[in-house]
Amino acid sequence: MPTLDQEKAKTDMAFLLSEHRLGLAEFHAATSCTAKNGDVARRFFEDVYRFAFENGEEPDIAKYWNR
Repeated sequence: MPTLDQEKAKTDMAFLLSEHRLGLAEFHAATSCTAKNGDVARRFFEDVYRFAFENGEEPDIAKYWNR
């Protein structure tokens, strides 16, 4: 059973995703890497959400960063 902290994290992240508030700057702050573009940065956070809260696969950062 999820704790209150886990539920709050899930709710907060869902809100940030729905409001399109997770982009390039947040990607860099979270990973210390530069994303390929804003859409890719957002996809990273969607994948992190699925991994953390929906039993999705762990995101591979190499798919998202600009080399």
